[in-house]
Amino acid sequence: MGWDSQPPLLWHEGAVAASGSHIILDTQRGLGVVVVFNINNALGADHLYTIAPSVFRILVDLPVDAPPTGGEYRNLALLLGGLLVGALIWIAWSWSLLRRWQRQPARRPRGWRAALWLGVPILIELGLAVYLLSLLSPSLGVALLYQPDLTLLALVIAGLLVVWGGVRTFSGARLVGRGAA
Repeated sequence: MGWDSQPPLLWHEGAVAASGSHIILDTQRGLGVVVVFNINNALGADHLYTIAPSVFRILVDLPVDAPPTGGEYRNLALLLGGLLVGALIWIAWSWSLLRRWQRQPARRPRGWRAALWLGVPILIELGLAVYLLSLLSPSLGVALLYQPDLTLLALVIAGLLVVWGGVRTFSGARLVGRGAA
């Protein structure tokens, strides 16, 4: 049934999409600890699995290890938040650049500069979108079950990058194709 043992201890961890548990039984002392929590996130719940062992160690007068920080979830949330802010700033800046090109045809790039201005950003945007989707491992379904907040944020950012990249590149190519006239 999935129980681990090292006599006199038995223990079992369990997890479903929205909750987790950790049970420790000491058959010699007739002592047990059960911890159930209503969160289970692939990145944010690891530290919760240290509660039962810590409580057990306190009950049997053993020193308790320092708890983990749970920093992986926070770090990824900060990374995604930063990418969202960066994507919004990038969209606003590149929108203003396109507007300037529309109002001032003489400022439109030509030749290799036009290819650089239009080609490099779309490659970066697509690369970032692929990177964000690679964070959703092992699959989108699992990521949505176990970390819906970060998954949806990553999907929104990837969608923004891809859609805006296409719109910006198409609009910029049309403007550059019109020439300086």
